[in-house]
Amino acid sequence: MSFYKDLNEVKMDLHDLEEAPLTKKEHKRILKRATASIGSGQHRKHWLGIGVAAAVLVISLPLASTGVLANIPIIGDFVKTFYSSTEEHNFSAYKTAIGETAENEAGKVTLHEVLMDHRELFLSATFEPADGFDYRNPGIPSVTINGKDYTNAASMQTIERNADMFATIAVLGFNQDIIADPLNINISYNRDGPGEVEQPWTFDITVSQDNLVAEKTVIDINKTVPLESGGEVNIQKVVATPISTNVYFDLSDEATESLWIAVQLEDGTEKRVSTARTSNTTGDISNARFHGVPVDEGNLKLIFYDHNRDVIGSTTLVESGVQSDG
Repeated sequence: MSFYKDLNEVKMDLHDLEEAPLTKKEHKRILKRATASIGSGQHRKHWLGIGVAAAVLVISLPLASTGVLANIPIIGDFVKTFYSSTEEHNFSAYKTAIGETAENEAGKVTLHEVLMDHRELFLSATFEPADGFDYRNPGIPSVTINGKDYTNAASMQTIERNADMFATIAVLGFNQDIIADPLNINISYNRDGPGEVEQPWTFDITVSQDNLVAEKTVIDINKTVPLESGGEVNIQKVVATPISTNVYFDLSDEATESLWIAVQLEDGTEKRVSTARTSNTTGDISNARFHGVPVDEGNLKLIFYDHNRDVIGSTTLVESGVQSDG
């Protein structure tokens, strides 16, 4: 993701910064971190095959640099972190502002915004841990939609805003389309293992995805692509929203699931997959999710790589002027 690249390229002038002693609270907090065991991150469910495995990603950032602030996925523009470009994207039409707080003995969680994409849900929140709760996030949330659990992947990022507050972004992937509207969503934050609380932080909210569905594009492909490995991939369809582009394909005639996938834009720019679930078991449908891949701005080419990152196959994915199924 470009978020990390942007952070690596931030230039900071440290000459004008004054050195100040730590407060007692800061000293205590740092001492706790130094003595705490490493590996407080947690896994719940994860993508199979290529892509990014679900994990709790903890990032500590000083908030003094405006250059850094511009790239922190805090409240208001968190989804753009998942793009592989620095372009501005306005998702206000698809987000729902919540602004509710849940509190227990371990601290406060405030749910700020919710965004529903195609088979994916973004949750933006802040966590204020109570004294003695030595964890930086409330855990990856469990989610049910209209009473059902569709989750097959989950991940979280945590960003320190100050000594007492952490911003969190949870992303949950779903195993099927959810076409109902409105969506009644139950969200329950809790840690799995160390730091688990007796009373989770819970929210019951209602979200509409009418605006997203109105702009969703479905393009039937139904094309078989031969690979140099001797197998083949059947590309079934593309589902695009203003937030993501999703490619569905059948790998049952390919010996391995370990494929790398990219989309090449008309100008030659290559977009790597954001997340993917792959399986070559007969009957399973694999999918790859891309961000920053517009389907209405010229030809798109799908490229397959082997584990050595050598190209083993490619095909035109979308041609200019192709009509969608809406």
